[in-house]
Amino acid sequence: MSKRVRAAWAAVLWVGVAGLSGCAVGGGAASQAAGTPGAAPRIAMPPASIGQWYDLGAYRAPWLAGDGVAPVSGPNVPTRVAGWKRETGPQDPAKTQAGHDGHDEWLAIVIVQTAPGASVPCSAQPTSLDLADSGGGCLRLRRNADFDHWMQAVQPALYRWVDEHGWTSLPRAWAAYRSPSAGDGAIEVHVLFAPSLIEPTTRNTTDFLSSGLPGQKWARQLAAAVRAQGGAANAVLALPPFPFAPSPRAEQELTLSEVPLSKTGAAAPAPAPAPATAEQVIPAAMPEPPPTASNPR
Repeated sequence: MSKRVRAAWAAVLWVGVAGLSGCAVGGGAASQAAGTPGAAPRIAMPPASIGQWYDLGAYRAPWLAGDGVAPVSGPNVPTRVAGWKRETGPQDPAKTQAGHDGHDEWLAIVIVQTAPGASVPCSAQPTSLDLADSGGGCLRLRRNADFDHWMQAVQPALYRWVDEHGWTSLPRAWAAYRSPSAGDGAIEVHVLFAPSLIEPTTRNTTDFLSSGLPGQKWARQLAAAVRAQGGAANAVLALPPFPFAPSPRAEQELTLSEVPLSKTGAAAPAPAPAPATAEQVIPAAMPEPPPTASNPR
């Protein structure tokens, strides 16, 4: 074999070895990415009397919390979303509300994010939105999240991300719970929902002063559910049911008690209105003018 042939075979063998080495490196990186721990837990939705819950999928999204230091940067946070949607007809009064298109009304959007291997402490300056919670995390609740552009200013990442996916329905409330250490990292849950889901009907001053208690109780149940999922690989977040979930709308029908009955038991026809009559008005006699020289009586 000549020197030229031996050199050609050596070049072919070197290219083959380099290619195999490149495949091994690529395969190792892919295996590491596929086996990354800390996936966001699945969401178990409560039963719905109207509409339907949807699994809106898993994403690699930015850290959506606007308060505190973000543990990561870029679209690399495991995220899972579920949504409760009510289909409304074109004649539904709900379509007149801001943000409703008359057909897709999102009653609730649930977003779960995890930060594997990171700790996400609560904000150092508590606000009026913070609720006392015995679990060591940070629990926040705001009923009018869109009032005065609050969410757009304070939670800009969450505001943009939800709006980009078409999950916005107004008005909406916001609740969030962060557990700084859940298993091998941190977990944050955001829930955007119709304020009527946590607000009772108020009839007097006492009802009005205590109307915020059911929402606070539900928020603490949400925090307990986040802590209960434990951050395991097959974790499930069981969302607590809303205290004032709407009921199916009943058709308004005329009952027999509202219809007058005749002596035979059949519905009596409504009496016909009396015919309109005209009444002649006789004008009063005009007084005669006083006598004058040109017009003596």
